[in-house]
Amino acid sequence: MYIGYAVERFRNGNLEQGNRDFETAYEWGHKSRHTRKLNSGYEIPEALFAAIVRVHHNQVPAEARAVWYGILEKEAPDLVSALNAELMATRSGGEA
Repeated sequence: MYIGYAVERFRNGNLEQGNRDFETAYEWGHKSRHTRKLNSGYEIPEALFAAIVRVHHNQVPAEARAVWYGILEKEAPDLVSALNAELMATRSGGEA
């Protein structure tokens, strides 16, 4: 829900509130009790995974996506590393 708020605020030029909404989305998302396992074996909270997928929709401004990943890099650097490994494995045709 907060990802949608953040994206809309970015689209309307309210960057400060959009950033706060992304921070709230992260806070709620990383508390999810259900997890999803990446091919690498890294377990990610289901709600956080859904938020990551959502920021990759076409209507999400690149600037907003960059802010989201900045928050992830600060709060969960291991997650960002796991996502990068997953992406690289997918691009090379293998598994992480």
